[in-house]
Amino acid sequence: MSSLHFALWAFVFSVGSYIPYWIGIIFQGVRPQKATWIIWTMSDSIIFGAMYSQGYFATQMLAYVIGAATIMTYALFRGTPGWTFEDKVVLAGAGAALIGWFFSSANAALVLILTATCIGTWPTIRNLAEHPGSEPRIAWTMIWIGGICGLLAIVPLTKWNIASALGPAVFFAIQTIIFFLSWRPNHAEARV
Repeated sequence: MSSLHFALWAFVFSVGSYIPYWIGIIFQGVRPQKATWIIWTMSDSIIFGAMYSQGYFATQMLAYVIGAATIMTYALFRGTPGWTFEDKVVLAGAGAALIGWFFSSANAALVLILTATCIGTWPTIRNLAEHPGSEPRIAWTMIWIGGICGLLAIVPLTKWNIASALGPAVFFAIQTIIFFLSWRPNHAEARV
């Protein structure tokens, strides 16, 4: 398969993953973490713009921007209620990375934004560690497969650089953690 085919599959799986995520929200009581989705929406948009400005059009990132924005909008009104101290710390840390972006080169900005993305992921990882099954497994499986395709879509190894590869690589690492945490058995449910 060519990198174009992998890019198409990355987009299809990434966009498609939001369907089971919405099903989880509507029918299974999934409550998205506000801080995570705010940061993911901001950072996805900036990463997409930074990659595009460097000449890379990542279809997978476009899917993330659209999907994250819809989940963020929902999370603001119906997600996990209130703002915890952790939410505020995570938002402040991500905000500091975003401010650093304004004073950096494109590649340094990408690193700072990805740092903000990793910081913003913490509330969801913590929630999954404490409450296995609190995120829709099928959605995260599709996102994870899309992440694999996104990595394979990066043109041959000679084209790998910070602008083309770091975003998909970091996203895949995050997706892998959430994927495996979401599939952990919930022993509390097994006892009931």
